Amino acid sequence: MKISGIWWAVFAATTLLTTACESPSEITPKGEVITIDFEEAELGSLTLDGYNPTTYENVLAGKARATLCEDNSNQLHGCLLFDDILYSENGANFGSFFSDFKELWGGVFDTVYAFVISSNNNLKVATVHNQYSVYSTTNGNNKFAVAYDGTWWSPTHQNRYGEYDLPTIIFDSPVKPISVKVANSTYTYLQIMANDPNVRFAIKALGYLDGEQTSKATITLADQGSVISDWTTLSLSALGKVDKVSFTVDWEHTSSKVKAPEEWCPFSFCIDDLKVRK
Repeated sequence: MKISGIWWAVFAATTLLTTACESPSEITPKGEVITIDFEEAELGSLTLDGYNPTTYENVLAGKARATLCEDNSNQLHGCLLFDDILYSENGANFGSFFSDFKELWGGVFDTVYAFVISSNNNLKVATVHNQYSVYSTTNGNNKFAVAYDGTWWSPTHQNRYGEYDLPTIIFDSPVKPISVKVANSTYTYLQIMANDPNVRFAIKALGYLDGEQTSKATITLADQGSVISDWTTLSLSALGKVDKVSFTVDWEHTSSKVKAPEEWCPFSFCIDDLKVRK
């Protein structure tokens, strides 16, 4: 059949509309981009007792919410324990772990794993007494998250004390991570510079969806003399669609003459301005 004139124009427009309707992915918005910047966190004091008793200011940790573990099947039975979500913002939930380990280790050893929210920016103190500071000359009073991998001593990350002793973010619904700002903690940065500036120190971000690991991305904080010394934005697009992200540390010392990192490296790092697409 021959189609001409105005009827051809109507036919073409109808065909175009039908094609567009059959391909909604081409016209659907990519989704809202949100940024988690931790500025809503309410900070205060934290006193950790035991081996290195210290009081930290301007932090949010789980000790104040810890309760006595009464689960006989839990190895931390009889210990103070917090193993739960510490902070939530825009559908992103940050887990944290605290225990005094009193019954397990035979005395009080207050210990915090995973996430602590902080605004500290001391660049000079290279000890555990300054473990919640970011090494940054530009941070000001901005709030951020300090992450500590409490399973570093277990290469398989299987020997764990709780669900949130590994830095973990749970999302209310699946998202596509875009980027994150990362920095060394002051404790980590100064220990690297003092012990082995050529160490390779990196983070592995592990993506999960519906309980299955689906992806990973590597974030390098130090490698062959190049050590991140301020906030740096890195892509997380390799993770794809996830509903959970966990972080583990990955390191490799440069010489047998240098102490292995587990003898001195704090295995902590800082994150801020996590951008995800809903």
